[in-house]
Amino acid sequence: MTKITYSSLSSYAAVILLVLAKHGYDIEKFKEFSGTDLEQLIKENERLESNMIAKMWDKAAEFSKDPEIGLKAIEFFQPAAWKTLGFSLLCSKDIRDALQRTVKYCSVLTDSLSFGIIETENNITFTLTPALGFNYSDVQLDYGLGCMVQILRSIVPWELELTQMDMMRPKPKNPEAYIKYYGTKINYNCDSNRYHINSSQADIALPLHDQDALNMLERVLESYMVKRGQSTFARSVSEVIIKQLPGKAPTERQVAELMNLSKRNMQRKLKDVSLTFNTLLTDIRTQLAEEYLRDLSLSLTEVGYLLGFSDQSTFTRAFGGWFGKTPKRYRDEG
Repeated sequence: MTKITYSSLSSYAAVILLVLAKHGYDIEKFKEFSGTDLEQLIKENERLESNMIAKMWDKAAEFSKDPEIGLKAIEFFQPAAWKTLGFSLLCSKDIRDALQRTVKYCSVLTDSLSFGIIETENNITFTLTPALGFNYSDVQLDYGLGCMVQILRSIVPWELELTQMDMMRPKPKNPEAYIKYYGTKINYNCDSNRYHINSSQADIALPLHDQDALNMLERVLESYMVKRGQSTFARSVSEVIIKQLPGKAPTERQVAELMNLSKRNMQRKLKDVSLTFNTLLTDIRTQLAEEYLRDLSLSLTEVGYLLGFSDQSTFTRAFGGWFGKTPKRYRDEG
């Protein structure tokens, strides 16, 4: 069974070693504790699997007994950690421009999060939502979310003000540390991570804007996106499938039409990444099945419905083919 995997820049893992060393922890002992030679992996790879990075962040929090380690790691962030995208943000013409470029080239950083912008009359909201199958770590997102604020603060010549911050993480034991960093009200246990910025700040011209440098950097980014675009397309197809799943699985033609593509064109694009529609549909269903079965508030009938099965027996047979056991047994053993 093929799983959809996600990757992120290895700099998201490298900072773990920096913050542990800064606070006096023995990196060799962390290597033994985590069972992973993180330093060697970083040296050998520009990108690492996102779920592995999340696991390392959780191991770091457990090893250090510090639930705020992600927040403390933000001091080590530099725009260079985001490669060409980081440098391009330093040349942005305004905050809106920086946010739009981050959304456009977000897969340079990671493909385990969906980035987006929502605009209202008074606010521009920047959103980050974990992708299906990304088992994110709260301390990891503490670091990642803080990086975006840090880079915005570095490009504006005034005190950046957030009107509100929404986080998916549960409320931390020391919420004051988060309020101190973000300087605004924070809501926890949200369905997405969101930065709310007053629109009046979004379009103020930035003094370090350099269009010539931006043009050069965006050519590099576009080249990178061509290489990474394959996984981005598969993810887009996945998002359409997930929205259509409950009650009845969508057909290949229906998904193609919803993406304004011909069926043949979608097939070709999926073939470019060694996928077929049916393989992708099965991957999504298996990953969602595991997630839904962990939610004890959902009955087995409801799980089958959410996965697009019209009757329970069909769901049970399909599940048995995926995992070699019934949904009930899988949940009982979970």
